[in-house]
Amino acid sequence: MTEKDKKEILEYVVKELRFYKRDLYQETEKALKNYAYNKIMMEKNNKRIKEIWEKGLNEQIRKATMERVSGGKVEYKGIPEKEIDRIEYLQKENIKLEKRIIRIENALECIKVNPYYKIIEMRYFNKYTLEEIEVETGLSIKTIRNHLKNMIGILQNLIFQEIVLQEIS
Repeated sequence: MTEKDKKEILEYVVKELRFYKRDLYQETEKALKNYAYNKIMMEKNNKRIKEIWEKGLNEQIRKATMERVSGGKVEYKGIPEKEIDRIEYLQKENIKLEKRIIRIENALECIKVNPYYKIIEMRYFNKYTLEEIEVETGLSIKTIRNHLKNMIGILQNLIFQEIVLQEIS
């Protein structure tokens, strides 16, 4: 392998890592913005599961059809597969949502000691604009952006650490 080949490979790897890192940064921001929404969706899924069990399935069981089979026995058709499939789907979705929520909460717990952590709360959980954060904290917008960038970088590594580790190895 020539020096030129090595240089081309290195340039390619650096280019890919830059793109990958930027992509994870955006994913981290998206995860923070969707944090509250994920909790709401999990609650809605739990309510829907409960409704299906209480209303949907119980109603279906009461309206179960009877069928004559050989020997004159009666067979009841109970819980419809469609409802069971829906419950299983919602439960799987809740598992995914719960994993996301736990990852974000664990990462946030690690940076709570940062004196500028409040900026994360204001920006992503309270939906403040940078101007509103500037008024609230007395920091310049440039300083706010720098602190957000630094904290998002830390959160990115904490939230997506297993993905980053897989890429490295």
